[in-house]
Amino acid sequence: MIVEELIDNAAALAGPKTVADVRIGLGTTAVLLSDGACGLSYTVHPNSGGHCHVLDQAGSLSGRPAREAAAWAMDADPVLSGVGISALNALFAPVVTGFSRENAMDAIDIRTNDTLGVVGHFAPLLERHGECVDRLYVFEREAPGEYVYPDWAEDIYLPHCDAVVITSTTLINKTIDRLLSLCTSARETVLMGVSTCLCPEVFRAHGVTMLAGARVTDAGRVLRVVSEGGSMPGLHGCTEHLCIRL
Repeated sequence: MIVEELIDNAAALAGPKTVADVRIGLGTTAVLLSDGACGLSYTVHPNSGGHCHVLDQAGSLSGRPAREAAAWAMDADPVLSGVGISALNALFAPVVTGFSRENAMDAIDIRTNDTLGVVGHFAPLLERHGECVDRLYVFEREAPGEYVYPDWAEDIYLPHCDAVVITSTTLINKTIDRLLSLCTSARETVLMGVSTCLCPEVFRAHGVTMLAGARVTDAGRVLRVVSEGGSMPGLHGCTEHLCIRL
């Protein structure tokens, strides 16, 4: 699986690094490593079933080896998996190369005669490109709505899309492999969002043409914002958006 490949690629970067801090916020999860690198992911809220307890490992995450934390990305628990994705992003952040700070909305190759598929509701993307394409399919678990289809419809429509934008939350719920296998006609396949692991070596082999993610520039500020319930709008000024054309 792609997440397993990411874990394997990060193993050589982990060395003796440990987890210095973990913040599981309402919208974003952050992991700070002992070398000062910080990584982010989206917080996927589990079905609590009426219980207030969320994570069995709470209180014991800090101090763990970074290699162990990265492996949590494969966990079936979405909260722990988000911690693992954040750890992966913290490991990849210091070594990422070949990026631009171009706005992803400008960098994506979307044309007027395209059929555009969007997995996840990216409001800025839809405002920018939704009215300009020939056909639009937005896939969300909670449908319906205009141009919005349930996630099971991805199997029907994604193979016919010329351009596809996929939320990187699919790394957490492990649907990324299936989705990429459906993008058989796509000229442009973009993985976008705070959970995006900036590891071109892995995604290039799976047909992804661009990675659009974030890198932390002020870890202290990020930890505070995440702890206070903030997400990407509140992280402006302490993160930078990066695009990597594969």
